[in-house]
Amino acid sequence: MWHLHADVRAVSLPLLSPLLRAYLGYGVRTGQLDAKVGLKVVGQRVSGQAHFTLRQLDLASAGKRVLVGAEMSAETAIEILRDRNDDIEIDIPISGDIRHPDFNFQDAINQALANALQKAALGYIAQALQPYGALVTVADLAWSTGKKLLVVRLEPLRFPAGAHTLPASAWQGYLGQLAKLMHEKKHLRLMLCGKATKADAKALAQGDGKVDEQRLRALATARAQWARALLHDHFALDGARMFLCQPELLEDGAPRLEMILK
Repeated sequence: MWHLHADVRAVSLPLLSPLLRAYLGYGVRTGQLDAKVGLKVVGQRVSGQAHFTLRQLDLASAGKRVLVGAEMSAETAIEILRDRNDDIEIDIPISGDIRHPDFNFQDAINQALANALQKAALGYIAQALQPYGALVTVADLAWSTGKKLLVVRLEPLRFPAGAHTLPASAWQGYLGQLAKLMHEKKHLRLMLCGKATKADAKALAQGDGKVDEQRLRALATARAQWARALLHDHFALDGARMFLCQPELLEDGAPRLEMILK
């Protein structure tokens, strides 16, 4: 068994830009790195942890989308994790089998960094939205063009069948915390996606009896417009950062408004 410890400070990240570009797909315009790394090798297994502090990091794209954990873009994860001083603190577990023919320390650190970025970013959002952050996930949002957008899906707002508004007790806390998060993280954009279901059709039919696809889509859109107006009027969230999705009709599930960060 042997141990490896390293402690470096104030490394200029542009000096590492060619290496980062080759392995992660982007370079660095400016920034500094502090790193503390501790590794232990027992037999053929390596394990340990690295703590990185990134200061004033500014990425330079290499022309391809960089994903962490094959799900969230590295740019999005990094921006979420920036603190008020424009710094990023992240802990990265490292492990692997050095007997494996494809193993090398650089790849192990890169994969661990990717996974840690995604986990830390989702954890930050979930914590910021507590107690409403239990269902924060990363998901593929598919478009009719066949393209996919990798996004953070939040817990939806659920509506009584046939309704497009909610009482203040049902939205004030949740939307207030969401608006606070977006005020702190200026790069985030919010998609508001209204959904109508069979339960809505049944409720409307019991009213005036007039139900068709156009009316259901209008109801789904009204839910998104209502939430957008609340976030703008009550929490001063810039309307240019909120986007309405195409309304969707669903067979099952609760009538709802899905909210997506990107």
